[in-house]
Amino acid sequence: MVLAKSPTSPLKWLGVALLSDLLIYLCYRHTVLSPDALKWTPWAFSDWLVNYSAGFVRRGLAGYLIGLYARGQPAAPIVNMIVLANFATLVLATSLLLILSRRLGALAAILFMLVPGGLWSMQFGNEFYYRKELLFYVYIALICLIYLTARRTARGPASNLLDSLNCGLIAILSVALSFTHEAFLFIGAVPSIIVLYWIGCIRWPASRMSVALFYGIAMLGLFLTLMMFKGDENSARMIWRGLNPADRALISNNGEIAGGISAMGWSTMRELGETLHVVLKGTAWYYLLALAVSLSYILATTQLFCIDPDRSATAAHRSAWTARLFALCAVGVAPLFVVGADWGRWIVAINMMTIPLICAGEFASLLPFPPLDLCATFARIAPAKCLGVICGAALLLTALTFRIPECCLVGSGDGFTTAERQLLALVSRTLRDKSPGQVVSASPIHDATVLSFPRQWASTRLENVPADGSVKAFGRTPKCE
Repeated sequence: MVLAKSPTSPLKWLGVALLSDLLIYLCYRHTVLSPDALKWTPWAFSDWLVNYSAGFVRRGLAGYLIGLYARGQPAAPIVNMIVLANFATLVLATSLLLILSRRLGALAAILFMLVPGGLWSMQFGNEFYYRKELLFYVYIALICLIYLTARRTARGPASNLLDSLNCGLIAILSVALSFTHEAFLFIGAVPSIIVLYWIGCIRWPASRMSVALFYGIAMLGLFLTLMMFKGDENSARMIWRGLNPADRALISNNGEIAGGISAMGWSTMRELGETLHVVLKGTAWYYLLALAVSLSYILATTQLFCIDPDRSATAAHRSAWTARLFALCAVGVAPLFVVGADWGRWIVAINMMTIPLICAGEFASLLPFPPLDLCATFARIAPAKCLGVICGAALLLTALTFRIPECCLVGSGDGFTTAERQLLALVSRTLRDKSPGQVVSASPIHDATVLSFPRQWASTRLENVPADGSVKAFGRTPKCE
């Protein structure tokens, strides 16, 4: 295809630049435009405010630094600015990766920005972009960008310096981000191992696997150490009392401890029970569909609109390389599906890990693990004589957990609903401005915004949304750790 054969065409630069500007502007509207309000979930806001006021606890570094800067004043404006800065940095780093990658055509670059749960979905659905793990996505994009820049530089002092800088950043930021949220082990460690392995293939081929394994073991040890400082109900109460009253009002309607701070007092069994509930109520099947759609989307993009690293390679090579990379990222994230019920976040994490690595590896870099013959592996794990029992158990599990919703299966974001409300509000204001001598009633338009989607949707997500679009609390906000 023509677009696939023009990896550095002006169309690629223009498309990525326009999308980047639009996404950063939308994030600005969701955050800094109304700095004292919350236009995103209070749970995530409270998670940013977990700090060390009750002693050392995991994921408390960000809240500690925010508290130092706030000095007792409301933290919402600071957190909104942090969210905007994180997202803007992620967009810019990803855009540079997409532009610099010589294997991505113009359409492939644009499609990767529109990947399900990716940059476009974050702003259009008003979800994901305010989470702490966005720091991990920024980190992954940056180390991939530095690696790709080093490869674009002729072998010499500059290339060596960039690789050394990358290794230093991986060592320092891996520790710092782990103190921000312990989930870094599952989201940031696998891309770090892959990039270290790629650098090792060039700089120290004999010890490339040893370096990658040493990093992985060190990160596992740090994670296990942090898990010892989970905090408890007393820690949650002390942190809650230390928050500014305005911040507490944004998190809780009744003044009770809520959000991510309240989860500090949860037992391990309760957390596992949340995950089990996802399976038993049948929601897991729809998340698996989202995972399959994500993989299919990425595979189709790489097969149809990307370029092979050499002329002898084929589209099948790109697909196989991409599938292995996606599988590595999925294996790294897999434990989060057990300890956290926010399965949509973990699927988004897999996508946001895979795409920067595709841009940096360009289908040519070796992956740390060899290809796996799934059929042969399954045959060893499940002998033929046990196949019937295994299939029967799988069918029984499907019968017990699969549910078909009667209607109104919606996500946690606002999506088309918010866009529709904003558009109708704009039309209403325009009509009033254009007709100063006439009385233009806004009630029909307001009624349209209410009646244009099922009532239960409104009660689930938008029952507390005022006319300006800001929110202090969502109705029936699901648990999100």
